[in-house]
Amino acid sequence: WLHFLRNLRENTTPEQLELIDSRFNLTETGNSEIACCWFEKSIYTGYMNGIDNKLEEFLVTVGRRKFLTPLYRALKATGRSDRALEIYGKARSNYHHVSRHTIDELLDYSES
Repeated sequence: WLHFLRNLRENTTPEQLELIDSRFNLTETGNSEIACCWFEKSIYTGYMNGIDNKLEEFLVTVGRRKFLTPLYRALKATGRSDRALEIYGKARSNYHHVSRHTIDELLDYSES
């Protein structure tokens, strides 16, 4: 799956991802490597309606920086900083301090 997802064309549409998801149910995968790659591709493609709740669940429950950083970076890069901060506000206290530091800097987060 990782090879397939990493090699999807840049011009893949949200509709195409929706079709892939309806067939293979990648949004529901229990494999964090596949989930991270799928969510990142979905964010950059604009397939947010199909993944938003599961993306939040993933970011709240998974604390590994290798999974967090690309997803928060993708949200920020696609103009979804508000959504990234909303999720991060719920998840931050569960993250290791190294992950918090990285994501704090990435999202320009400050506790106030």
